[in-house]
Amino acid sequence: MLPVEWLPHADARHLPVTAGIWLLAAASGFIQYALAFSLYMVALRTISANIAGSVLSLVPLFGLAGAFLFLGEELSRVQLLGAAVTLVAVTLINTGGRRATESVMGAGFADGG
Repeated sequence: MLPVEWLPHADARHLPVTAGIWLLAAASGFIQYALAFSLYMVALRTISANIAGSVLSLVPLFGLAGAFLFLGEELSRVQLLGAAVTLVAVTLINTGGRRATESVMGAGFADGG
């Protein structure tokens, strides 16, 4: 992304000037991307891809929570409703939403038959 940032700002005054800031930027990239991806891949060894994929749906909720806790953002009712719907959906997926579907629609529906 840094070369893209250089395009509109040809002068170097917009770039970090100290080694400490460059180190923080590199650490941020490592923690947010490399470490997170590595932990996700390790988790895939012990949980199913279905659960791992559904948990990825929680990423926006972590963003909302971080904005609320660390940036003092206020959440709207629509955002809270969306968060609640997402939590319910992920919970149903991971704790037997299929069984609930079977009881409502019949066992043949869940089996594809």
